[in-house]
Parts: sequence; C-alpha cells; structure tokens
Amino acid sequence: APVIWPMGGGGCPAEADGRAGVPANCGLGGNMEASGNSGAAVPPHAESGQRHAAHADLVSQMQAEVHRLSELALATIGELQRDAGPVPLKDEALVNPPAEPYNVQARAKGFASELVQSYTALQQLISRIPELPDGEAEQLERIRKLQLRNAELRTELHDAHESGEAALSRAQQIYGVLATHELQQRRV
Repeated sequence: APVIWPMGGGGCPAEADGRAGVPANCGLGGNMEASGNSGAAVPPHAESGQRHAAHADLVSQMQAEVHRLSELALATIGELQRDAGPVPLKDEALVNPPAEPYNVQARAKGFASELVQSYTALQQLISRIPELPDGEAEQLERIRKLQLRNAELRTELHDAHESGEAALSRAQQIYGVLATHELQQRRV
C-alpha cells in the first residue's frame, strides 16, 4: 500500500518515519502520497506517470528541506540579534547589564545539531534521486518511438474527428428533412 506522508505548514521535524531517514513531516501543506507499484498490474504509460509522480514527490520533499534549512538559519540569526546582550562602546560600562546573559554557546550547539539533522535528511533525499536508466542512444530511440506514436494518434484523432463531423452533418440533414416533413404534416 502507498505510504501517506502527513504534511505540516512549518517545515520538517528531525524524526523520520522509519523509511531510510525520510522526514515524517516534510512538505508545503496537504497530504503527499509516496508513489510506487503496489503489486498490481500497471500499464507502461501509467508506470511512467508513477515514476514522474515519484520524482515530483522527491523534488517537493527536497524543496521543503531546503526551505527548512533557510528558515532555521534565518530564525537563528534573528534570535541572535534579538537576544544577544548589549555590548559597551570602547571603555564604557554597561548602564543596565542583563540579569541573565544570553548563552550563545548553548544556542550554537542547538543550531548546529538542527542544521546537521536537516542536512542529513537532505542528503538522504538527494541519494534517492534515480540514475538515468538508459544511455543517450536509448533515450533518443525512445523519443523517436514516442514521436511516431504521437503522429499515429494524431492521424487517428483527425480521422475520428472527420468521421464525427460527417455523422453530425448527416444527422443535421436528417433532422432538417424530418422537421420540414413534420411542419408540412401539421399544416394539412
């Protein structure tokens, strides 16, 4: 069964959901489903769509983790600016020294710990980026086949459109004849 990762509004916590360190709450809002084959038979085009969805999911998680790193850095800098004690100018004494000085070292350790956790989560997400399965020649061949299939489908669609237009025209002619006949019958 697919795994549903709950999404929060405020970044990714350090705890993981047990799947190779993937953050349990990592995203931009809503629920995000991890794509994967649940064992059911999947048509080739759907499997490609699932791979695309899985890549998009991975990119979204990476974006959320980078966003978390940015928030962490900005929050820490803001905290340092807000809570740092006053510094006297040259030889002046502090007029009102703080009762309890701000412990920069403790906050630096906490910041470093959070930064390492977030960096580790980001590295794990990066390591999950799949390698390209085919070489350049295989990719070009696949593109050529897709272009041929696209041309075939375009021709099919055009033929179906023309057939539909002809059927509509015949139906309109028949309707016109029937409407004229009905009007003539009512006049009599």
